[in-house]
Amino acid sequence: MVGVLTNINVNVKRVKTNNMKEIYKSLANFQQEVPVIHEATKGYGYTYSDLKTILKVINPLLKKHGLTFCQTFDDDTLITA
Repeated sequence: MVGVLTNINVNVKRVKTNNMKEIYKSLANFQQEVPVIHEATKGYGYTYSDLKTILKVINPLLKKHGLTFCQTFDDDTLITA
């Protein structure tokens, strides 16, 4: 039984490593394709790109490369992952 568990652990680590390699490859390809996003919104003493503009540009590229992001709340703190 110990040998079986060891093999399972090794296989899980191998799957995780392969998945991470694919994620890194997808992220690198995504980053190469993302254009400069024009900072058209003014406020707070500087110019910036609003979220709607950013999402319009990146969502098709995220989909193309099998990536996504999400925002969750931890108590009253917004977390983007």
